[in-house]
Amino acid sequence: MRRIALYLDEGRLARLRGTPFEGFVRPMFGGGLYVLVLELDDALGELVLRRFPSAGVDARGFVEDLPASFRRALFEGLVARGEVEAALERASGDEEVPPP
Repeated sequence: MRRIALYLDEGRLARLRGTPFEGFVRPMFGGGLYVLVLELDDALGELVLRRFPSAGVDARGFVEDLPASFRRALFEGLVARGEVEAALERASGDEEVPPP
């Protein structure tokens, strides 16, 4: 089981309200920042690791060192599609992820 953490400010948190992911958001730093933890099965975790060779897995099972543009595309996909698999495959696709 792999995890990806998406860090959210108030604006992004507001965009997640009413989606299935709202319940997975946890406050950090006394509510100044929020984190959405996505749990991935092994196949999706390996897809991300293959797509980004510089990424690695830390001791907690989180996939780290992912490009900010990928995290942004993943968040946008979650808001638009409402499911992790479709958003992750779209953000990890063969086309180039736009730079920030």
